[in-house]
Amino acid sequence: MTIMKEDRNTWGGIITVEINRENIQKTDYRMPGITPGIYNTIRISDTGVGIDLTTKELIFEPFYTTKESRGSGLGLTMVLNIVKSFKGFITVNSEPGKGSEFIFYLPGSDITEENYQMPIKKTVKGTGNILIIDDESNIRTTTSKMLQLCGYTPYVVSTGKEAISFLNNNNNKMNLVLLDFIMPGISAEETYHTIHSIYPDLPIILMSGSENDEGIISLMSEGIKSFISKPFSIIELSEQIAEFI
Repeated sequence: MTIMKEDRNTWGGIITVEINRENIQKTDYRMPGITPGIYNTIRISDTGVGIDLTTKELIFEPFYTTKESRGSGLGLTMVLNIVKSFKGFITVNSEPGKGSEFIFYLPGSDITEENYQMPIKKTVKGTGNILIIDDESNIRTTTSKMLQLCGYTPYVVSTGKEAISFLNNNNNKMNLVLLDFIMPGISAEETYHTIHSIYPDLPIILMSGSENDEGIISLMSEGIKSFISKPFSIIELSEQIAEFI
């Protein structure tokens, strides 16, 4: 299906929607946590102004918006959360001046409504000290509350520099670190390498709303223990942490 606006300069040109089916093999896709198999795909593309690299890395981050007072910054976050609830994922391709392409991958299934039962999951409880490194105060607050409900004791800092100082001042009392991928100051990569060099046995879980970033794949290959995509549920977070504490 193709939709054309009357004024290309004002409205962004042509929007195209395509529905397809694709077989994702293990060697086809280098995204952390994706299960190979048959996926139903919805491709939405336009010939509009496109998205620059910096913005593209942030579009799925909760509360990030380019609409200033007219946007909540939760639109794409909610879309991603819905897709993830169906065990799917989203890819984004865009360049300034060349339009954008969003592809939604939803697992195909032969299960019928009659024989399907929704699996019931529960929060995994635990104990321990967990350091949250994230520059977004809303994320720090929400994640802290989730950890407390799971039985953990959360500590928060907003930058990698603060995290390194905090760990050094607390004599290695942390049991795990939640590290945001995009932060001001020193990068997540530099933060990880510094922490890992001092505390090599301290598990670090990377957090981000940009699953398909090459930097995430690179960090995973360098020793990051695990990756969790924002926005995450308390069950998802508790399951991830339970693997290491």
